[in-house]
Amino acid sequence: MGSLTTKTVEKIVRTGLPGMTNDGDGLYLRVGPTGGASWLYRYKLSGKGRYMGQSLCT
Repeated sequence: MGSLTTKTVEKIVRTGLPGMTNDGDGLYLRVGPTGGASWLYRYKLSGKGRYMGQSLCT
């Protein structure tokens, strides 16, 4: 179960500070340098770390 609530996500996106916030089980909320947000899932394939993601419409 994720640890980020809807209010927390909205607050993180609203501040627009670049960085990644872990929601648990490999799911991250990423805020880019321009303030755009996206969800990323981190996984390993053949021993290499990979990301799969989806942009948020704000």
